[in-house]
Amino acid sequence: MKLLCTIAINSACPGKVVGIQNQDLRHRMKDSEKKWKENLKERYKGSDVKGTFRVEVDFARKQWKGNSPDIDNMLKVVFDSLKGCIVDDDRHIISVEAKKLTGKDSTVVRVYCL
Repeated sequence: MKLLCTIAINSACPGKVVGIQNQDLRHRMKDSEKKWKENLKERYKGSDVKGTFRVEVDFARKQWKGNSPDIDNMLKVVFDSLKGCIVDDDRHIISVEAKKLTGKDSTVVRVYCL
């Protein structure tokens, strides 16, 4: 297993917008998701790599509230962001470790080539 890249972003990862009926909130969340993805893609402008991958993600927030996004929805945002800039297709991610931590708002993504 070889470390391909480590990406550290000083903002909390939003969750994927799923099942939200309030149109204003839905729009704000989609904007937040789009900005976060663009930020990740700017951090690592490599060519997409072929193969299979392991991804480790540490999601940190000062405080996790009752309405915080589910970890699987946060992973969807990360995977969508990796696709086409680091990995050729997120379906080639075959191993995942994700953690929700308490601390400064940040997200650290480590991608390993298997």
